Amino acid sequence: MILSRWQRFGYACVNFGPQVSMREYCLENSIDFSRMERQARFAEIEKLAERIMAGIKQVIPVLPVSLVAMVMKDAGDQELSAFEVEARVNRLIEELQADGVPVYVTTRSRVQTILDALNMLKLRHLVAESEGAYKVAPREHDVLSYYANAIVHWRAHK
Repeated sequence: MILSRWQRFGYACVNFGPQVSMREYCLENSIDFSRMERQARFAEIEKLAERIMAGIKQVIPVLPVSLVAMVMKDAGDQELSAFEVEARVNRLIEELQADGVPVYVTTRSRVQTILDALNMLKLRHLVAESEGAYKVAPREHDVLSYYANAIVHWRAHK
């Protein structure tokens, strides 16, 4: 840190979905949870939870590490150059943004943001580099999938 060589490990983002008034929700849907049988109450709670989660999903942006992780996961054991990673991430960003997905790209250049995310995965030993080629590190597919799964729901809706 003293020599300004400290590397951050990524971005965090906190957002909240739209407010849900339980009073209004119950009135609009003619629901009185306290008078419902257990099975019917749980079914209605599941509907409410799906509504709340849909609202949250709309405000949580896709972060650079998840984008790079998705590209590397999709590549499987194939090696990719930094240029290929960048090109695939850019295609993924365009695909997601075309669907209205909030994608977080810093005010820095998109290229630098993607390379920083690739470097973060390399620092965590999730991606291995050899002679300028990157691939998922052996035995790290599951952990890399964890990062990629942060955006899998956006691709699943197609």
